[in-house]
Amino acid sequence: MSNLVDTQGTSLKRGDGASSEVFTAIPRITSVTPLPIGSGAPLRDVTDLSNTDTRKHKFGLPDMPEITAEGFFDPDDATHAALVADHTNGTTRNFQAVIPTSPETIYEFSALVSVEIGAPLDADVPMTITLKPQSLLTEV
Repeated sequence: MSNLVDTQGTSLKRGDGASSEVFTAIPRITSVTPLPIGSGAPLRDVTDLSNTDTRKHKFGLPDMPEITAEGFFDPDDATHAALVADHTNGTTRNFQAVIPTSPETIYEFSALVSVEIGAPLDADVPMTITLKPQSLLTEV
């Protein structure tokens, strides 16, 4: 028996910003990487001249890496239009990453949103959503 989790069923959801927030899955997403679990805090060297046995360290402020979601853009989709508006307005938005474990695992975070849309020859319109977390990913 395997404890591996199939990625099919994974979703990235955008919050609506309401006081009782509702999260809507972003449609047509094909991949999300990475989902940085943990603090992402760098180690800082705090050794001073009185330390004679070993260097001393402590964690600095966490800086979460960007999360990238790839997919296909649908100009008629309300969630895609809302993401473009978030990008245009520089909005920090709440998101959820849902992993299809049993029961499902949900990580919540706030992030700045960037959306890029491509125009390749003879293909569906690709979309890249880049999220720069402004908070740690927390399991809900």
